[in-house]
Amino acid sequence: MTNSTLMIITYIVLLVLVLVIAALAAKVRKLEKRLIEVTPSDLYPFIEELRELVIESEHIASRLENSIKERESVLEDLTVLADSKLADYGRATEKAKQEKTLKEKIRELAEDGMPDSDIARKLGISTTEVKIVRSMGA
Repeated sequence: MTNSTLMIITYIVLLVLVLVIAALAAKVRKLEKRLIEVTPSDLYPFIEELRELVIESEHIASRLENSIKERESVLEDLTVLADSKLADYGRATEKAKQEKTLKEKIRELAEDGMPDSDIARKLGISTTEVKIVRSMGA
């Protein structure tokens, strides 16, 4: 082969390569345009999926809100019940303190030699109560 034949083959190969590169560049530009020029119809499936996700999120949020409200209601009921029990306990404790105090007073007055009728009058109770307390070993 001569030098001129090699040069012609080289030019032909270069020409083919330029044509292939030009064709590839055209395809890249076409893809680029598709990416840049997105139409609403291209986005519709994506938007529809997002809309469904938003609706599902709203349903979940609504269920969570209802669940929280139910638990708040239960907590309020428990709080009222606990307050009632604490008040009952406070009254029972106060009554026990008063009874203990009354028993101690009866015992002290009896030890001082005061008759049951005077103890009852002084403490504002009946003589029967004084006798019951004294019989219990107060």
